[in-house]
Amino acid sequence: MMSSAATIEETVLEVSITDGRVAMNADVDETLYIQTPDLTPLGPDETAIALSVAGDGATARIELDHDDVRVLVDVLEAIDR
Repeated sequence: MMSSAATIEETVLEVSITDGRVAMNADVDETLYIQTPDLTPLGPDETAIALSVAGDGATARIELDHDDVRVLVDVLEAIDR
């Protein structure tokens, strides 16, 4: 079970799907939900954080394990310097 840790309003989600000669695009301005597990992950490969956006016709969910979160934090810290 995941709990919402934070939200970011009006996040832009751009989705492009190409299957053979058919291409579809969706642009959605919705809330980004940042969720963490209710219980501490038991191993490094378990989900440590989930990012999700859902709107009209488009949904995206990204699950990051401990190592992925460390990479994300390093990138964000580099931006903040």
